[in-house]
Amino acid sequence: MDRPQLKYMEEAIRLAEKGRLSVSPNPMVGCVIVKEGSVVGRGSHLKAGMPHAEIIALDEAKERAGGSDLYVTLEPCCHHGRTGPCTEALQKARVKRVIYAREDPNPKVAGRGAAVLKENGIEVVSEFGKELASHLNIGFEKRMRIGMPKIRVKVAMSLDGNSALSSGESKWITSEEARLDVQRLRAEACGVLTGIGTVLSDNPMLNVRDPSLETLGRQPHRIILDTDLRLLGDEKVFNENGQSYIFTASTNLDKRKEIEFMGAKVINCDILGSGLNLEMVLEKLANLQINELLIEAGSQLTGSFLRQGLWDELIVFLAPKIIGFNGRKALNIPSPNILADALQLDLREESVVGRDVKLVFGKKEEGIN
Repeated sequence: MDRPQLKYMEEAIRLAEKGRLSVSPNPMVGCVIVKEGSVVGRGSHLKAGMPHAEIIALDEAKERAGGSDLYVTLEPCCHHGRTGPCTEALQKARVKRVIYAREDPNPKVAGRGAAVLKENGIEVVSEFGKELASHLNIGFEKRMRIGMPKIRVKVAMSLDGNSALSSGESKWITSEEARLDVQRLRAEACGVLTGIGTVLSDNPMLNVRDPSLETLGRQPHRIILDTDLRLLGDEKVFNENGQSYIFTASTNLDKRKEIEFMGAKVINCDILGSGLNLEMVLEKLANLQINELLIEAGSQLTGSFLRQGLWDELIVFLAPKIIGFNGRKALNIPSPNILADALQLDLREESVVGRDVKLVFGKKEEGIN
């Protein structure tokens, strides 16, 4: 039998990318069907509830799927969800061989999809192009494996580390191009999280408004941490499409009913220190199928996530402005006693966006200076 060819998996990965802004909470998946050296079917999973990539590719291939090789970025599912199991469709189409890049970490699949195919006479090649496809579903894989979403923290600041003037004026620290880039970050996220202080002072919408971003109508969930339920109920987050989740420790049932009447869902959370238990918030968000979480919050809440190590990426938009010592700091993190205890970051990416510099940091690996 012919050896699997990487070019077909690379094409499947490109097809999977088409769902990046729309497929949440499902994983991105792309599929290519090859028969006698020619591609006879292609598919992308674009939205939860719509056909999976394999089904779309099979529909395009029709009878040519018989005896074919099917390249797919994720192990085919074998359970009933909003759609039927792909393993059944592959058997019915008489596919000869299935080549997939990543094992599905969903406990409902996790190797069972491959086992079902093998039991029914279909050859399976697993983890072919595994590393090439590793970037597709980092949040989905993390949520399935450890019950936490992938967490991106976004910060916009001046060259001297301020996010606003002493008066609180902050519009706009960064350029229009940078703000459009943030729109993309929101579109890629399952949820956007902020604190009650930001909501009361800035009244943000926390949604995707750039019409060039093809989200197929999907909006990220809006997540607000409001320890004492200080929301008034007339904020912009209640007037936009999409679901709002309010995390609180308040026992005020009347206020809770008032907020829920506005369409939000109020979720109880424990107190830890001076605020909500952030780890509990993240666990509850994972249970709500949040794969990718974008944090757009004030300096204190942002600092809390960073200080507690509850982040995967820190994205900084650095504006060529100097605000001065009276400005409001973008990050509120206590200074260490010695420099060796300072929060260490690993620069992963850098680019120019408009007139600003975009820096993407990850956690510093232990043992690396």
